[in-house]
Amino acid sequence: MRASHGPGIRDRRRSQRTWTTWVLIPVLPVFLLLFWAPTAVATAPTASETLDVVIHASADPADVGHPFEVSAILQVPSVVPYVFRWIDSEGATGSGPTWTLVAQLPGLLGVTLQVETSEGTVGTATASVRVVPPPSVSVAFPYGQVELDVPVPFYLDLQGGVSPFVGTWNASGEGVSGNFTAYQDGEYSERVEFASTGPASIVVRVSDALGVNATAVGATFTVVPGTTVQMLPASSVGEVGTPILLNVLVAYGTPPFRWTLSSSLPLSPGTTSVGAFPADGIFARNLTFLQPGTLTLNLSLLDGLGVVDNTSATLTILPPLGVNITDGGMVSGDAIEVRIGVSGGLPPYIYRATLSDGEETNGSLSGPGALVQVFDPPEPGLYVEHVEVTDALGVTVTLSRQVLIEPAPDPPASATVSSAAVGVGALTLLLAIGAGLFLLKWRRRGKPPLESAPGHSGLPTVRSILEREHVIDRETLLLLCEEAGESAESVSVALRALLRAGSVVSEAGPGSDEILRWQGAEPPGASR
Repeated sequence: MRASHGPGIRDRRRSQRTWTTWVLIPVLPVFLLLFWAPTAVATAPTASETLDVVIHASADPADVGHPFEVSAILQVPSVVPYVFRWIDSEGATGSGPTWTLVAQLPGLLGVTLQVETSEGTVGTATASVRVVPPPSVSVAFPYGQVELDVPVPFYLDLQGGVSPFVGTWNASGEGVSGNFTAYQDGEYSERVEFASTGPASIVVRVSDALGVNATAVGATFTVVPGTTVQMLPASSVGEVGTPILLNVLVAYGTPPFRWTLSSSLPLSPGTTSVGAFPADGIFARNLTFLQPGTLTLNLSLLDGLGVVDNTSATLTILPPLGVNITDGGMVSGDAIEVRIGVSGGLPPYIYRATLSDGEETNGSLSGPGALVQVFDPPEPGLYVEHVEVTDALGVTVTLSRQVLIEPAPDPPASATVSSAAVGVGALTLLLAIGAGLFLLKWRRRGKPPLESAPGHSGLPTVRSILEREHVIDRETLLLLCEEAGESAESVSVALRALLRAGSVVSEAGPGSDEILRWQGAEPPGASR
């Protein structure tokens, strides 16, 4: 049988569970909160505690005269009020958790901070900030003038400030600019090239790491056209041994100018091949060459900025002008014939021949060769021949020499001649003249008549042939005159008179031929 309990016991147990539920359940959370849970409310430091604080500077180093900030950093922040008191080594003061200050002197700037709470807790911190002079820049341009399209350097001097530096430069009036970066102060160089002429200057702007700016303007200079050089020989043709004037034109550029001359033909000893010009302009030099030929003359010019310009010229050097005199022999009585040979130089030539008795002839010669002059001194004696020849370059050669004209020999003593001998002689002469006339008429068949004069002086015959032929060599003239019955002596006398009168000009022909050219004038006293 299962035992059973009475109703009193069950009611008592039910009442115990009800008390426990309604008492313990509300009390337990409070108990746990009071004894086991950690606190969530911060308490203010007591008067015996010290604040831990440090100083942070916005710039180190900093620029003199330019503001920067210092800030207080609490290692254990709290919600209680703080009082911040700042002071620097220059005597400036401030307040608040962040203070903006400006250093007036370069060096180390000391900063002191005192922090105090409303509870009287104090914290102190100190710091040093390096202060440098503000950035400065200067421009040095070493030239008073520069040349177009030639890069030239200029120099920057950066001092003070906080690196790194960034900057720009530009050439005023030129539209030329550039940028640069410098990682420390000091001297730097840049290069600039100009595209137009006129006055200009370099302007530089630089900023340091703190954004502090500096500006510099360089001195004004002038941009000029680049150096040019030209050689201007007085003539493209010269002669061996005769100086050629060489003009050198230097324009623009920067003095001084140094030049170097070279030639493919040797120059005379003592001719300088290097030199200097103090400024631009025209400079003259004389050059003398030792050999004939065609040469190239080169000139190199270096100006004060190192700019080089070159020029060249081609010259032709001829053999030197040469003149010689030879005797052509006695042509009649006391008359003499002078042969003048001309070579080298530049034709045409102008000549002048004189004898000390006052006789003079002159004329021109178209090319190298020989010409013949005849002088007829009034009496025997010692005379001086003088010959002067000038070529197209103005080079003149002069020759002089003495000539002795001896008196003609006396005729042989007269002898007694019988009348028979005279008769025989006269008959022989008549026969010879008749034979000569017959022979002349036979040879002249079909030819135009020649003029002659009584006595066979030769002048009308020579003149007639020259008028007809106009130009003829001397040998052919002699043959035609012989056919006309003139003797060689009469032809020479007539030709001498025509040469002296200028009616005929003698020139050198091919080989050793002498060419006679009719000019049309008549000798004094001549008649047809």
